[in-house]
Amino acid sequence: MLKAGILCLLVCVGHALQVEQSAENIDHAENIDHAKKDDPCAVHKADGKCTHNLNCAWCTSQAKSACYSRRNAKSLPPGIHTCTDTRVKRNEVRSQKQVEANGHVYRKNLTNSHDLLLTTQKTAPPADFNWCAHPDGNNYCTINLNQHIPQYCGSCWAHAIVSALSDRIKIMRLGNDGTDINLSVQHILNCCASAGSCYGGDPGSANQCIAHQLTGLSYITANPYLACSSDSEEGYCGHVDTTCRPLNIARTCGSFSEEGGPCTGLQKDKFPHAHIIDYGSISGDEAMQREIHNRGPIACVIDGNPLLNHVGDKILMNDQTDNEVDHVVEVVGWGVEEGVKFWHIRNSWGEYWGNFSMARVAFGALEVNTECSWAVPGEFTSWEAGSQDSTTHIAATATKQVQCHEGGDAYNDCAAEHEADMRGMHKKAADKKKLERTNLKEVLTTMEKSDAPLYGEHKGRKWALQLVDENQTE
Repeated sequence: MLKAGILCLLVCVGHALQVEQSAENIDHAENIDHAKKDDPCAVHKADGKCTHNLNCAWCTSQAKSACYSRRNAKSLPPGIHTCTDTRVKRNEVRSQKQVEANGHVYRKNLTNSHDLLLTTQKTAPPADFNWCAHPDGNNYCTINLNQHIPQYCGSCWAHAIVSALSDRIKIMRLGNDGTDINLSVQHILNCCASAGSCYGGDPGSANQCIAHQLTGLSYITANPYLACSSDSEEGYCGHVDTTCRPLNIARTCGSFSEEGGPCTGLQKDKFPHAHIIDYGSISGDEAMQREIHNRGPIACVIDGNPLLNHVGDKILMNDQTDNEVDHVVEVVGWGVEEGVKFWHIRNSWGEYWGNFSMARVAFGALEVNTECSWAVPGEFTSWEAGSQDSTTHIAATATKQVQCHEGGDAYNDCAAEHEADMRGMHKKAADKKKLERTNLKEVLTTMEKSDAPLYGEHKGRKWALQLVDENQTE
């Protein structure tokens, strides 16, 4: 009797467990169906078509196999579902709320100079255009960058801004005067924490910081990329000093420390540097084309997930996006192939990626036209300033180099007097900055009456007319 009772109990418990497991399977199936309702990858009914889309993952389970976006696939219970690659790119773009919480104005335009490109420029943009392969035969792009070495750092927002700004300086120098000027990403990470860090940032905030907080953005030869910010715990970052002080803005190290040659931070007016005198934010294909064609490359947000495993030179289309931006790239031009218009983008993942760091993205795809940042270079240090050999026509913007000793000692007052925090030093440089600016209101009034172009001509090439409203607050 006892044995029969125990046997009955075991059978009942087993049946209950089966019922419970069946209920769980039904619940999971219902959850799958609910998750799939708005999933853009649900249209793919087979494994091959699903994984062909770089933004999708094929997931199998006892209940049902289906195609999900990588984000949805990543949220499924791992013990029940087995999915293909669900790696989702870390979001490196700050939201409007985050931008404003850090004291910056979201999508701020310092002046309306960009709007004049749309109202005063009567000629339509050409069918294809690329600053890295310009119609005049020159390459106006500076070095390709890689945010992922010497270790990972989510600083695409700073890399895109620096790349676009360096390229615009090269354009102003007509692409053939002296060696390229390559600006420092690390200076931004060290001194523009309000704009972002290795955990993401905002390109527009970076422009605001460079224009109003820094006393000039240093060159990469005085402040190389370390892939660290003050909040980063990756790798060796805990042992790296990223505070905003002279040593971490522009430095030189005369010799080994045991030989009495410690590193020296340079004075703010002594190291080569570049300024921004105008900046803004745009969106839409026409605005992007006008800005790029007239003034140079721009930095745009993008859905980076389809870029992760991108190979070859095929045009990335809109069927490979889940319409969420998480990355920033430089846009250097556009083209058309078999009726498909596309953007030339330059990524900050090194030459091993894409087509030697480049890729083509269709107009309207990957959200690349939703938010772009631009900046007009101001004063920058250049060898041709005052040089009789220079063929460029940028005397108003190029400043002469201050020569220092190899060790950065007191010669020419090169060494910084102290290593105080530099974040507030922009106030001291405000008067100097105003001297290099023109009264935008008077210029714009004249332009509107005369329908004058925003650019002058020199040897058949365009150069940027720098416009900044001196009444704008710092």
